[in-house]
Amino acid sequence: MKIEKFNMISSTDANYDRSSNPDRLNVFELSPLGISWHYNGQDYKIINERRIYAILLKNKIEIALVEAPFDKSYNNKAYVVSACGEIVWNIKESFLAKYRNIYNATFYYPFYESTGLYYYVIINNFDFRFLVNTTTREIGKLIESR
Repeated sequence: MKIEKFNMISSTDANYDRSSNPDRLNVFELSPLGISWHYNGQDYKIINERRIYAILLKNKIEIALVEAPFDKSYNNKAYVVSACGEIVWNIKESFLAKYRNIYNATFYYPFYESTGLYYYVIINNFDFRFLVNTTTREIGKLIESR
């Protein structure tokens, strides 16, 4: 079975014209409040008022996400959930275990590039990304994004 009906839950009214943005909402205000999906006859949902960025993995049985992407506090989370909504890999914890000298990482976006799934992170006001292998659960090297 695969995840079906994967959707971002908008923070704005369904009729709001996001492209022209007449109310001049900022990035935070336009960011999704959560995600929803259907799997094995059940509906699932993850909501966070501090916003969520997520992507359905290519295997269609897991979802990569970041909660509170603009929040530098403990609320900022990066992880992978199963189709049943259970955390199967805490990306932030694995990252901090690998890069023990980094204490102020703020995760903000999971994204597929040609070489695989990357997570984007801010460290000391610089943007970085790193490859994650969702099969082996390995964290790749940091690459500065310019």
